[in-house]
Amino acid sequence: GGVGKTTLATNAFQHQLIVERFDVCLWATISQQYNVVKTLAQLLCAPESTGATVDGLGERLYKRLCRQRYLIVLDDMWSVEAWDEIKLFFPDMKNGSRIVVTTRHSYMAKHLDNSWLEMHCLDEDKSWDLFCQKTSVCPLELEEIGKKIVDKCSGLPLAL
Repeated sequence: GGVGKTTLATNAFQHQLIVERFDVCLWATISQQYNVVKTLAQLLCAPESTGATVDGLGERLYKRLCRQRYLIVLDDMWSVEAWDEIKLFFPDMKNGSRIVVTTRHSYMAKHLDNSWLEMHCLDEDKSWDLFCQKTSVCPLELEEIGKKIVDKCSGLPLAL
């Protein structure tokens, strides 16, 4: 992690043009310990109750999204099984709805079988430029230690 997938998704999700284009915009963070009830409750902005079932929550979500142009962001998805389990509750109305999935695993992107964007770490020059931009000033006497810091961050923008 740290290349900026969630940051990019967040900026797009909150952009005024995006907000205006969709009737419903929902976000859920999946993570490594995937729990379908928790994810569905997150998408519904509902508290997790002990009696909640996958089918009950899934039906509520499906009804909420039906006949709506929706944007769903599923952040930090780790497993194909998680996608296969939750995708059933997203109606395909062919109305311009979109689902964005962020993942650190290329096999997930390939499994989703749609258009995908692969993000890369910054090269050394871009890392240094970002470091200097974030620190506001790069005096010559601090350049050597600054370059070591940039090197340790391995091109990850969030580490810089």
